[in-house]
Amino acid sequence: MPKVHIGIRIDVEKLKSIEQMAKKEGKTMSAFIRDILEEYIRRREDDFFETIPVIVEVYDKMLENLLNTGKLPLDEALSMLYNYFVWKYGKSPADMELDEVLSELRHLLTHFCKLELWSIKKYGDRIMIRIKTVSVRQTIWALKIVKAFVERFSKYTVKVEDKNRRDVIIFLRPRSSRGSKLIYPN
Repeated sequence: MPKVHIGIRIDVEKLKSIEQMAKKEGKTMSAFIRDILEEYIRRREDDFFETIPVIVEVYDKMLENLLNTGKLPLDEALSMLYNYFVWKYGKSPADMELDEVLSELRHLLTHFCKLELWSIKKYGDRIMIRIKTVSVRQTIWALKIVKAFVERFSKYTVKVEDKNRRDVIIFLRPRSSRGSKLIYPN
């Protein structure tokens, strides 16, 4: 594709940063900036939902407050998690391996629901997950999220044991071929 020359104004500090990054990757500054722009345009074309730039720490704190106070509706939480998976992995959680989805859910729930325990045992095609948090409220919230997320974005159904305590057990088993339609948030 033919190339044209353009000129832009940029802060000296930003220029130095770009030069260092280009040098670190073994590219000319021009090639490095072209790559950044191509990647930005590619990602921008792939976006299918509106985004608002928020500092990660601020987003985490907002979500943590919503979870701790029980003010975040479940559907909204699922939509946020879905968007997080798409942002981080570039694909729907329905298109990922269940182990990878569960690992990421464990990571998120450890941070937001103060998990004390998350253990997984596999029995053939069935999976048992044990969850324990610091409070009954957070255990119930973590349970609701895992149950709804797994049922919505995987080919597994969920059965819960020992509900309404700090320590719960969740059983996952493959969904029958009937009713295996995956549901995506709006």
